[in-house]
Parts: sequence; structure tokens; C-alpha cells
Amino acid sequence: MKRIIAVLIALFLMTSFSLALEKGKFGLNLRVDPAPRIGFTYHISDNFALRPSVGFSLNSTEAEADFEPQPGILLEGQREGNSTNIAFGLGLLFYVHRTDEITIYTGINMGYGILNSKITFVNRERDIEDTGHSIRANALLGLQGRLLKNLGIFGEIGFGYNSSELTHENRTDASLKQNQWGLTNSGIGLVFYF
Repeated sequence: MKRIIAVLIALFLMTSFSLALEKGKFGLNLRVDPAPRIGFTYHISDNFALRPSVGFSLNSTEAEADFEPQPGILLEGQREGNSTNIAFGLGLLFYVHRTDEITIYTGINMGYGILNSKITFVNRERDIEDTGHSIRANALLGLQGRLLKNLGIFGEIGFGYNSSELTHENRTDASLKQNQWGLTNSGIGLVFYF
């Protein structure tokens, strides 16, 4: 009896993964590395899928610092910082090769990010505020494998362009612009199909 149950469970878990990649199927995504994001995959055909995503993070820090503005004068200070980062993304995926267990895909991915941070020094009158945004576009290559009937794991790597601009407001205003070509989209995640 135990063998029959084990065989039935194995057959249930080995149901063809390619069924989840058919036209009209939805998958809930959780990307865990390098920047956590949540989104979904919608298969617009058997070979193409759309993948929108959103990410959000809050960061808070506190630090004690001793600094010496002039020789012989030692000042103590406390620093508090808070930052928020919001990221939006949209991908178009093309499934190149499929088996029951492994799927290879390629595609394009675009994204937009917003960053706000505020640093407060307890012994100063004015805070430091940074605001910025980033735009990215890249081509990617990915591999998706089946863990369970409706649960898969994916990993991907991409090459593309990232442009960011940061404005720093303190006693003097400053702006930093950065453009980068290279590996811009890599990571792993989970996808659960409904």
C-alpha cells in the first residue's frame, strides 16, 4: 500500500510542467536575489509571456560617531538615516526550449526605480536629503526548472544599460549622473502557477 501511495504521489508531482506554460496561464513570481521583487507572469501565447514586477524596500540606520574637525577639537555626533527604494519592471519573455523539467527562455526587461533618503545629524541644524531615479533596459537569458507540479525556480542573467541620476541636497546642491553598460539583470526566484 505504501508503494502505491508513493507511486501516486510521484505521478502527481511529475505532471508535465509545460502545461503551466500554456497560453492564458498566470504565475506569481517572487524574485529573491539581488533585489527582492514580486510580480506575475502571464503567458500571452505558448511561447511568449509578459512579466511585470514591483519592489519596495525601507532602510533605517543609526550610528554614533566621533569626528575631529580641527586638531584638538573632538566632537561627538549621532546620525540617523532613513531611505526608501521603489522599483518597477516589465519583461517580455520568449521560451526557446521546453522539456517536462527544464525551460530555457530569453527576452527583454525594462525597469524604473525611485530612491529617497534622509540623513539627520543630531548636532546639526540641517538634514541631508538625496533623491534620485534610475532607468534600465537589458536582454536576458534564463533557465526555469520544475520543483513541484505548479512551483518552479528560475535563474537568469542579462546584459544591458542602466542610467541613474541622484540629487544631493545639503549646504550645496549636487547632482550625480551615471551610465553603465554590462551585466545588469541577474538573480534567482520562484514562480507559482495557478
